[in-house]
Amino acid sequence: MYKINWELIIINNEEFKYYLNNSDLKELSKMSKIVRLKLKHKLKKNLIYLNLVMFIILTIFTEIPIIDYTKLFNRRLKQFLPYIKRINFKAYSTHYHLLEASNLLPNLTSLSTFGATLSLAAFKNALNNLKNLKILKIEAIHFIQYRGESDRFTRIKLPINLSYIKWKHCSISVSDLEEDPQSIKFIYNQTLSEHNYRLFLINPQLTRVNLLITIFNDVALYVLSLIPNIKAMKICVDHLHNNLNDANLKYLELNSLCYYRADLRNWPLFELIVNSSPNLVDIRVELIFDKGPPLIELINKLQNLQKLTIKSVAHIDLKFEDLSHSSTLKYLEIWINIDINSVLVNLAQCCNLEVICFRKELFASNYLLNLKQESIPEPWNLVNIGDFIRYYR
Repeated sequence: MYKINWELIIINNEEFKYYLNNSDLKELSKMSKIVRLKLKHKLKKNLIYLNLVMFIILTIFTEIPIIDYTKLFNRRLKQFLPYIKRINFKAYSTHYHLLEASNLLPNLTSLSTFGATLSLAAFKNALNNLKNLKILKIEAIHFIQYRGESDRFTRIKLPINLSYIKWKHCSISVSDLEEDPQSIKFIYNQTLSEHNYRLFLINPQLTRVNLLITIFNDVALYVLSLIPNIKAMKICVDHLHNNLNDANLKYLELNSLCYYRADLRNWPLFELIVNSSPNLVDIRVELIFDKGPPLIELINKLQNLQKLTIKSVAHIDLKFEDLSHSSTLKYLEIWINIDINSVLVNLAQCCNLEVICFRKELFASNYLLNLKQESIPEPWNLVNIGDFIRYYR
């Protein structure tokens, strides 16, 4: 009987190796030196930086000059150079790592970065080095621009062979620093807030913004004042750190507002934006209240509103009975566990209101089964299809 030479099968059969994961390849590489040599490129074709071990090794030296640090990084990376085609930078990595990797690995075909703070200029240079890049994934990256940079407003030039790009949850901030601090552990937070508004100063043509603001202060208020021609705004504010009694905004063009996580702390800002936007047509608001805020009172002031979407995890009373009978509202979408018939009765006299929708997932199945057309108050007609229970006038 002939003996099967598994070493030859593993070495020469690419299809066989294709269906093995890294753990399987590691085990097979222990068969002999020749098998390990042949599988080495498979085992090391992907480099994920930073894993915990490499992070511990490299962060010991973060206080040394950046030139010496990059030399250390290069030595760690060079052992993998013949095998790497894809690289993934995770949190705690910096633009120093990215730029050095792009110099050492110009033939990379895939680059991913997640959760890092990077110099935008260094990022541009890295892309210029990676002529063969086909896949680029950039997620949750905070880009930094230095005040003294001469090419701050040049566009990002993508590699000519790039066929796939994923760009998600990224931001750009202008720093007070004239140039790169040349420090691995530098914390940028204290150098950013004063000049963030410059992005809006040089882009008056903006018509849509999506703002995530941790602390709303005077600088943030000034930013909002720089976009009077905005047509659609999405905004989420964690903390309100200034008095808005004397604040003055004017959004004559704003017709769509989405306000996330409205609570007692930031409600004055929501009121300010709504009161400053007489031509609002569509409002979506997410409420985090133990009891209902004066939302309906605010809605009654709007003369052009046609669509309102309200979300709340808590069961709150919004006093729909106070909605003006002459309100221009045509469509109401409610994501609240609430007594449906009571809402229908309270809104029956709002002559312009055509559709009221309730999100099914917020109600118990027994409650939904008991919803019948014969028990619906006039003038509403029930349509129970899809994810919503809809009532048409």
